Amino acid sequence: MTGFRRRSRTSLSFWLLLALCAPAAEAARVTVQLDGIDGDLRAAALGAVELQQYESREVSLAQVRRLYRRAESQIKQALEPYGYYDASIDGELLNEGENFRAILHVKSGQPVKVSELSIGIGDEARKLRAVSSAVSAFSPQKGQRLDHA
Repeated sequence: MTGFRRRSRTSLSFWLLLALCAPAAEAARVTVQLDGIDGDLRAAALGAVELQQYESREVSLAQVRRLYRRAESQIKQALEPYGYYDASIDGELLNEGENFRAILHVKSGQPVKVSELSIGIGDEARKLRAVSSAVSAFSPQKGQRLDHA
């Protein structure tokens, strides 16, 4: 009977140790590499990519895949306030040992430009200096990029 107990304890210890190590073996890190855009556009795109928030956290393969699939729509949506409504994004998700690297290539496309500008103001309001100044300073002007960020 003592041999059975010893084997049971050894077996139990093995399974407990395995259970404790399993989450650590699955935990990984992810890095996000984004190219093709700079400045405010890049900052907006990176800020919108949910996967970016996981660079300092442990992440599973299932999480990385799910978050990577969302990145394209998140980047497109982040660029729209800057007038870029036709962005294209491609990339790849690389498994680098225990970690992952998401590479995202962004082509912003052509920005939407204001082709016509019409500001309707009543006659009485138009006579006010503050209103007149605001209308003169209104942006974007005809031919400028539509930027509502």
